[in-house]
Amino acid sequence: MFEQITQHFGQDGLEPTASDHRSLGLGGTTALWLGANVVVTTILTGMLLVPDLPFLQAMLIVLVGSGLGILPLVLVGLMGQRSGLTTMVLARGSYGIHGAKLPSLVNLLTLLAWSWIQALLAGMSLNYAVEATTGYSNLPLFTVLCETLVVLIALRGHLGIERVERWAAIGMLLLAAAVFYAMGRNFQFGELLSMPVQPRNEITPGIAFDIVIATAFSWIPLAADYNRNCRSQGVAAVGTWVGYVAATLLAMGLGATVSGFSVLTG
Repeated sequence: MFEQITQHFGQDGLEPTASDHRSLGLGGTTALWLGANVVVTTILTGMLLVPDLPFLQAMLIVLVGSGLGILPLVLVGLMGQRSGLTTMVLARGSYGIHGAKLPSLVNLLTLLAWSWIQALLAGMSLNYAVEATTGYSNLPLFTVLCETLVVLIALRGHLGIERVERWAAIGMLLLAAAVFYAMGRNFQFGELLSMPVQPRNEITPGIAFDIVIATAFSWIPLAADYNRNCRSQGVAAVGTWVGYVAATLLAMGLGATVSGFSVLTG
């Protein structure tokens, strides 16, 4: 019985991914990185940029910073696609088998914390929706339910993540379009483009560029883990670059827009 259950789990491990298990095409890779970076924290990062910077300057910094910052991530992803190994296994080449255990442990703890932060944010949203509809509120329960769903998807391995991420990317694009549409009906985008600079978060162009670069660098420990499932080097490089840059522009642009309109309306 146990074997029948576990056979549906993913076969992802530390061994190189077999060539016949590399299922990510260009569309799947783009959707994977798009869905991975259109998250609340990236939106909140975009909110720091405006009104400290003019909106168009902020978006230019996001475009250039993400376009350049993603290059080391793309290169690590190419190493993963070529070797079929995860990032932490690749680190053994620099630190040795035992030496690589420390960055692996740090990466594990970081991802555990990050996963629960995302689950908390999702639980807050779900709790708000349920409370507004039924009057019932239980934030710990909804946070645990969201994290449980993530674990179940992860147990399916990269095949489960690929399937879910494609629909998640489509859903997030539709939701972002709906938010922009709603703001367009209630506010004037021309006012956003011409609004005066107001120093609120002590963000300069240099600091903004560093933030965008750091956001891209934070994904490097997962680059090979995702892209070792890509069908080719070209798919890994183009899909990662396009998906990540588009996601960063969308998420930070949404955050900057919300922040700008919030300031304009007092």
